[in-house]
Amino acid sequence: MKRSPKQRRQEASIRIRMAKGCKRCGIKPPSREYVKAWQFHHVDASTKVGNPADLIHNKDSIFYPELRKCEIYCATCHIMEHVDLDNLGKRR
Repeated sequence: MKRSPKQRRQEASIRIRMAKGCKRCGIKPPSREYVKAWQFHHVDASTKVGNPADLIHNKDSIFYPELRKCEIYCATCHIMEHVDLDNLGKRR
């Protein structure tokens, strides 16, 4: 069965999160069922076009460059990354 462009982008997003795991703690999703707890975080918010989850409906030429601007964090570390950014006023 042929997959739609959106389905291919969703699959790519899952593969990236499964392969890379959390940049901060190093934990990888134990299975695909848990992959949603691993999130994309923009390295430089000033270059952010949009959230990859929202851009999944856009063209490949918009979606994939946005993924390259991101690091992967588990949900807990993603929250802590934002706490650190808020407390420090800049990226650590």
